[in-house]
Amino acid sequence: MVLSCLSIMVLVGFEPAYLKIFGDSYIQGWGALAILSIGQLVNAATGSVGVLLTMTGHERYMVVSAGLSAILNIVLNTILIPLWGLNGAALATTISLIFINTIKSLWVARTLRLNATCFGHPIAIN
Repeated sequence: MVLSCLSIMVLVGFEPAYLKIFGDSYIQGWGALAILSIGQLVNAATGSVGVLLTMTGHERYMVVSAGLSAILNIVLNTILIPLWGLNGAALATTISLIFINTIKSLWVARTLRLNATCFGHPIAIN
Protein backbone atom coordinates (compact mmCIF):
# COMPACT_ATOMS: atom_id res chain seq x y z
CA MET A 1 0.00 0.00 0.00
CA VAL A 2 2.87 2.34 0.80
CA LEU A 3 4.41 1.68 -2.61
CA SER A 4 1.06 2.38 -4.26
CA CYS A 5 0.76 5.70 -2.45
CA LEU A 6 4.30 6.68 -3.39
CA SER A 7 3.75 5.72 -7.03
CA ILE A 8 0.55 7.75 -7.22
CA MET A 9 2.22 10.75 -5.61
CA VAL A 10 4.97 10.59 -8.23
CA LEU A 11 2.52 10.12 -11.11
CA VAL A 12 0.20 12.91 -10.01
CA GLY A 13 2.86 15.17 -8.54
CA PHE A 14 5.11 15.38 -11.58
CA GLU A 15 2.11 15.61 -13.89
CA PRO A 16 3.02 16.21 -17.55
CA ALA A 17 6.79 16.09 -17.08
CA TYR A 18 7.00 12.32 -17.54
CA LEU A 19 4.17 12.21 -20.08
CA LYS A 20 6.30 14.29 -22.47
CA ILE A 21 8.51 11.23 -22.81
CA PHE A 22 5.73 9.66 -24.88
CA GLY A 23 4.92 12.84 -26.81
CA ASP A 24 3.05 16.09 -26.36
CA SER A 25 -0.30 14.53 -27.23
CA TYR A 26 -0.14 12.39 -24.06
CA ILE A 27 -0.14 15.43 -21.77
CA GLN A 28 -3.90 15.83 -22.19
CA GLY A 29 -4.36 12.45 -20.51
CA TRP A 30 -2.89 13.58 -17.20
CA GLY A 31 -6.31 14.21 -15.61
CA ALA A 32 -7.54 10.76 -16.57
CA LEU A 33 -4.33 9.24 -15.21
CA ALA A 34 -4.85 11.00 -11.87
CA ILE A 35 -8.47 9.79 -11.66
CA LEU A 36 -7.57 6.21 -12.56
CA SER A 37 -4.75 6.26 -10.01
CA ILE A 38 -7.28 6.84 -7.25
CA GLY A 39 -9.19 3.74 -8.38
CA GLN A 40 -6.02 1.69 -8.33
CA LEU A 41 -5.19 2.97 -4.86
CA VAL A 42 -8.54 1.66 -3.62
CA ASN A 43 -7.84 -1.59 -5.47
CA ALA A 44 -4.55 -1.95 -3.61
CA ALA A 45 -6.15 -1.00 -0.29
CA THR A 46 -8.79 -3.72 -0.48
CA GLY A 47 -6.23 -6.47 -0.87
CA SER A 48 -6.64 -9.78 -2.69
CA VAL A 49 -10.33 -10.16 -1.99
CA GLY A 50 -11.06 -11.58 -5.43
CA VAL A 51 -8.48 -14.32 -4.98
CA LEU A 52 -9.83 -15.10 -1.52
CA LEU A 53 -13.36 -15.50 -2.85
CA THR A 54 -12.29 -17.62 -5.79
CA MET A 55 -10.01 -19.93 -3.81
CA THR A 56 -12.60 -20.57 -1.10
CA GLY A 57 -15.38 -21.67 -3.43
CA HIS A 58 -17.30 -18.40 -3.64
CA GLU A 59 -16.93 -17.90 -7.39
CA ARG A 60 -20.56 -16.84 -7.74
CA TYR A 61 -19.79 -13.70 -5.72
CA MET A 62 -17.06 -12.91 -8.23
CA VAL A 63 -19.45 -13.37 -11.14
CA VAL A 64 -22.16 -11.24 -9.54
CA SER A 65 -19.77 -8.46 -8.58
CA ALA A 66 -18.17 -8.44 -12.04
CA GLY A 67 -21.58 -8.33 -13.72
CA LEU A 68 -22.85 -5.50 -11.51
CA SER A 69 -19.62 -3.56 -11.99
CA ALA A 70 -19.81 -3.99 -15.78
CA ILE A 71 -23.40 -2.73 -15.85
CA LEU A 72 -22.46 0.22 -13.64
CA ASN A 73 -19.49 1.01 -15.89
CA ILE A 74 -21.62 0.98 -19.04
CA VAL A 75 -24.27 3.23 -17.48
CA LEU A 76 -21.71 5.67 -16.10
CA ASN A 77 -19.78 5.78 -19.38
CA THR A 78 -23.00 6.55 -21.22
CA ILE A 79 -23.66 9.46 -18.87
CA LEU A 80 -20.16 10.81 -18.18
CA ILE A 81 -18.35 10.56 -21.53
CA PRO A 82 -20.64 13.08 -23.28
CA LEU A 83 -20.18 15.45 -20.33
CA TRP A 84 -16.45 15.19 -19.65
CA GLY A 85 -14.90 13.09 -22.44
CA LEU A 86 -11.74 11.24 -21.46
CA ASN A 87 -11.98 12.31 -17.82
CA GLY A 88 -15.60 11.11 -17.74
CA ALA A 89 -14.51 7.68 -18.95
CA ALA A 90 -11.78 7.60 -16.32
CA LEU A 91 -14.25 8.61 -13.61
CA ALA A 92 -16.73 5.92 -14.70
CA THR A 93 -14.01 3.27 -14.59
CA THR A 94 -12.76 4.46 -11.21
CA ILE A 95 -16.24 4.42 -9.69
CA SER A 96 -16.82 0.90 -11.07
CA LEU A 97 -13.47 -0.28 -9.71
CA ILE A 98 -14.22 1.14 -6.26
CA PHE A 99 -17.68 -0.45 -6.38
CA ILE A 100 -16.45 -3.95 -7.28
CA ASN A 101 -13.68 -3.89 -4.66
CA THR A 102 -16.02 -2.63 -1.96
CA ILE A 103 -18.56 -5.36 -2.71
CA LYS A 104 -15.89 -8.06 -2.73
CA SER A 105 -14.44 -6.76 0.54
CA LEU A 106 -17.85 -6.84 2.17
CA TRP A 107 -18.47 -10.38 0.91
CA VAL A 108 -15.09 -11.55 2.22
CA ALA A 109 -15.89 -10.03 5.60
CA ARG A 110 -19.35 -11.58 5.67
CA THR A 111 -18.68 -15.04 4.23
CA LEU A 112 -15.08 -15.70 5.29
CA ARG A 113 -15.16 -13.50 8.40
CA LEU A 114 -11.85 -11.89 7.33
CA ASN A 115 -10.67 -8.31 6.98
CA ALA A 116 -8.31 -8.39 4.01
CA THR A 117 -8.00 -4.63 3.59
CA CYS A 118 -4.91 -2.62 4.43
CA PHE A 119 -6.86 -1.06 7.30
CA GLY A 120 -6.88 -4.22 9.38
CA HIS A 121 -4.97 -7.39 9.84
CA PRO A 122 -6.10 -10.39 7.79
CA ILE A 123 -7.44 -12.11 10.87
CA ALA A 124 -10.82 -13.55 11.65
CA ILE A 125 -13.60 -11.11 12.47
CA ASN A 126 -15.54 -12.06 15.59
